[in-house]
Amino acid sequence: MAPRPPLPPYRALTQSALPEPFCTLRWGATRLVLLLGPWAVKLPSPATWRSFLQGLLANDQEARFAFADLDWPLCPVLWALPGGAVLVQRRARPLTEAEFAALPREAWTDLQDLVEWKRDSFGVVDGQIVAVDYG
Repeated sequence: MAPRPPLPPYRALTQSALPEPFCTLRWGATRLVLLLGPWAVKLPSPATWRSFLQGLLANDQEARFAFADLDWPLCPVLWALPGGAVLVQRRARPLTEAEFAALPREAWTDLQDLVEWKRDSFGVVDGQIVAVDYG
């Protein structure tokens, strides 16, 4: 019998290869994020009408910045619906406390109006620290 071909990278990921369980849901102030394998799917929060609208705007802003070809370390957006209903990004590994403490704040001054200075706003993709919440 011929050896089985390797699975594509997205199917080869297992729970042990991911920083968190394969599928989990996180609630933010204006969006909920479905972490699904190698993807982060961001949806507007249905908690209130205001948070839903702000979530739409945040998704739309992240899509605009990600596709604007800026030289900023932003988490890659893979796909987005117009208007901000759905945004799909690469799933980043969360920063550890030590990594965040060592992060030079002055290196992020260009993004200070976009990125809230907290550990959850940053992650690691392909070995590079990126902003994951810049909406």
